[in-house]
Amino acid sequence: MNGKAHEVITGVSIRKNKKQISFSEHAIVYFKELSDAEIRHYVDNFSPLDKAGAYNIQEYIGVDKLEGEFQNVMGLPIQRVLKEIKGWK
Repeated sequence: MNGKAHEVITGVSIRKNKKQISFSEHAIVYFKELSDAEIRHYVDNFSPLDKAGAYNIQEYIGVDKLEGEFQNVMGLPIQRVLKEIKGWK
């Protein structure tokens, strides 16, 4: 993904009593071009290999920009979840 972009899509389904909502949220993460030494430093110091995509958006130095919700890339689009729940009647 070095120097490229990738799409993060998170599917959410919430059920309460007999009401259920399901949706997906998407974001695009754009990465800087990093040297091999910078990548090696990140891998050696931040343990990314147990993360989806092998990076942690909260601490990854290689993110150039993000289109979409930050929390979606972390794992759950909180803003969208709150919006959907507030709309329940």
